[in-house]
Amino acid sequence: MAETRKTTKSKTSSAKTTKKPAAKPANKTATKPKTVKTAKTTATTTSKPSTVQTTTTNKGNASKGILITIIIVAIIAVVAGVVMCVVNGCMQDNATVMIENGKGEEVESKYVSLEDYKYRVLVPTSFKTLSKEEIAKDYGTTDAPELVFANADNTVNVAFSKPNNALKNDEVEEYLKAMKTILSTSMDVISADMTEKDGHKIGILKLVSKLEDEKIYNQMAFFSYDDKLAIVTFNCRDNIRGEWEKVGSAIIDSIKF
Repeated sequence: MAETRKTTKSKTSSAKTTKKPAAKPANKTATKPKTVKTAKTTATTTSKPSTVQTTTTNKGNASKGILITIIIVAIIAVVAGVVMCVVNGCMQDNATVMIENGKGEEVESKYVSLEDYKYRVLVPTSFKTLSKEEIAKDYGTTDAPELVFANADNTVNVAFSKPNNALKNDEVEEYLKAMKTILSTSMDVISADMTEKDGHKIGILKLVSKLEDEKIYNQMAFFSYDDKLAIVTFNCRDNIRGEWEKVGSAIIDSIKF
């Protein structure tokens, strides 16, 4: 806008300059030779005002052209950013999502993911990341998840297992059925369901397992990522299941690719 205003002022100034030289020769024509005055008038009118007006106009057009180009580039950049955000779901999103728990309270959550992997899941922002030593203590050293988030007293966990072992997308349902059969021999399987997100088939198991003298409520999601088995798990102590079960379902349902 600043450039446009400057251009307008320049044109107004040029118009005033044109009028002054033309007025003086007109008054003196009666006393001096017409040929001399004609020559001066022509020279004054042609050489100065025309040149100034042309230069100013060209500068004005150039300024407008640059301004329009900048605006167009800016619009394209904004649109591209919005499109990328929509396509990627604002993956690095720091956007906060509120999840209601069993008490009707809002649990603030954000998307997190394993490093170098493009699927992600909501995790409460109050949860801490467990160290390798803490993971080994809770899950053992064999087939332990690579990334685990837990609440302050470590009674609620969200775990990510890095894609491993061959598993294609069209094999997920069979894998779910096999896991249900195997786990039901030692655990109480509540349900085994299939869903699909962004072209990825996801098997979801809900079950209750025993850990020493207490029960653990689990929700496990199985899916294929780069033709390998990936697992995301939510679990909590069964005695606080009433408060956290809805949160667990929301977490598992939040998986995005």
